[in-house]
Amino acid sequence: MDLPRHPNPGMSGPTGHPESDALRVSLAEADRLFADTPTLDAVSGCGMCWSDEELRLLGGDPTLVSEELLGRFALEVPSHWDAEEAPVTWQRLMPRLLRRLAGTPPDAGAMFDFELSHFAGGARFRSWPVERQAVVERCFGAILRVRLLDRFPDANDLFEGIAHATGDVRRLLDFLDAWTGPEADGAVLFLAMRYAEDLVWEDDGQVFFWWYDVDRTVLPAWFASPSVETRLDGYRQDCRNAVLLRECVRLIRAGERPSWFYQGYQAEGPFPVRVLPPTG
Repeated sequence: MDLPRHPNPGMSGPTGHPESDALRVSLAEADRLFADTPTLDAVSGCGMCWSDEELRLLGGDPTLVSEELLGRFALEVPSHWDAEEAPVTWQRLMPRLLRRLAGTPPDAGAMFDFELSHFAGGARFRSWPVERQAVVERCFGAILRVRLLDRFPDANDLFEGIAHATGDVRRLLDFLDAWTGPEADGAVLFLAMRYAEDLVWEDDGQVFFWWYDVDRTVLPAWFASPSVETRLDGYRQDCRNAVLLRECVRLIRAGERPSWFYQGYQAEGPFPVRVLPPTG
């Protein structure tokens, strides 16, 4: 049986779960902190990709920007925007973009790592006011936790995108390590399962695909730390996914290759992603 899940909160999901409620609080705080971001007569952008009317809308009231236009903005390459103006545009649209990230359906085919790589490339996040950085990181963390609880199929892309957007893989892993309880254990192990075989086989070319200068030692080091293994301690010995993950942790620590045939990437992962509840 699966660990308990709860509905994706998106914009209007039911309240009652602590992580869903924390996400709503963080999104509301982002609305407040970004409300006074100045508007522009029009955004300076690529005239081949954007009409004058679209650039005007992007520079104005964020509530008037359609979901389609918002999505196109998030996917546009950073070089198509004015470098000095882009951070202001990202800040003005940030509450909308956070809610879009929180509400994307599982079957939407979202490319979170690709989309957030553009944020990393053009938003100059670490130049923003400290309180705005903090609320964005709280929103990102809350979105990731809820998505992991939901067993969101693209959770690894979301993890990579958030780490790239904030520029710090270790900080995001520390945030997950601080999350405790049976639900947290299952959610974090779900993420670990998305990476286990690739890391064992050192086939990490698809990990952080859009972050070219990422420190690729951080994620394997996390597997080799007590973090993942400790969460596995209470899980049943007859859960083959838990057995496989324990073996991957052992191999990563030892720097060894596995004896099984490499299954490679599949849409649903190299094996069914499910961890049985703790015994007792």
